[in-house]
Amino acid sequence: MVVMQAFFDASENDGFLAVAGYLFRKKHIKEFERRWRAMLRKHGLDHFHMTDCNAGADQFKDMSKDERIECQTMAVSLICEFATVGVMNSVSISDFQAVMDGRGYMSNPFSLCAHGALMMCKSWADENDPIARIAYIFDAGDAFMGDANNILTSIAEDTTRRSFFHYETHAFVPMRSSIPTQAADILAWHECKQHGRTARGESRLRTDFAVLLDGVKTMRYIHTRSDIESVIDIAKKHVPFENASKLAGLSMRMNKGNSNQVVREIREILTPQLMAHLIKLAKG
Repeated sequence: MVVMQAFFDASENDGFLAVAGYLFRKKHIKEFERRWRAMLRKHGLDHFHMTDCNAGADQFKDMSKDERIECQTMAVSLICEFATVGVMNSVSISDFQAVMDGRGYMSNPFSLCAHGALMMCKSWADENDPIARIAYIFDAGDAFMGDANNILTSIAEDTTRRSFFHYETHAFVPMRSSIPTQAADILAWHECKQHGRTARGESRLRTDFAVLLDGVKTMRYIHTRSDIESVIDIAKKHVPFENASKLAGLSMRMNKGNSNQVVREIREILTPQLMAHLIKLAKG
């Protein structure tokens, strides 16, 4: 069995939210962390945070621009050497709010992009390592972590979905104590930054971002407004009632820990017409 570890972080900038990160082969993690710690010690850092490095803030406030560039360059080089594949999943927050808010399928942009990142890892494993099992690890500081945990726990408790996502386990770990998550932070920051650059007519990638994308094969998906609308349309096609997408979202997040609450919410939206339709679907 091939064991992979997928580390993710979220970033928000210029009206976009991104969940991005890297898949590492477990056998490469120890050496990657050793080399990363050496980089941190050289620059007197406790951990690497891309926002602070770029702005010269917090731990980076006493470093010159050249020193910060050197530190970032070393970090990017290590990612290119050890990461197996990158994943970027993003959405315009205003598009999400205009289409998805109140519809219930995904309750926030973070959960939409986190689920999208899981789908990208599943697709990569299907094509490259069909027997791989993946440990999914997210930054514990991300907003809406609880909602993402409900989705992951729901996957963990379902044998079919575990297999579908090549799921081994999942965890939420603070970025300060997770070096591969610090690498994910860099990719997520760049993805959001690029959206802002594109909106301003600057299509050219930042040099360090281009190096990352050249050094590690990276999958990218942007949830457009039409994509989000199509999710609602698909739900309504199968269950042609107003609460179809909310029902689908509740079923996706339901697990043993929140089952009583979810059942209560389902009962609130189950009209006799909707219940009759679901029974008809179940009977084929």
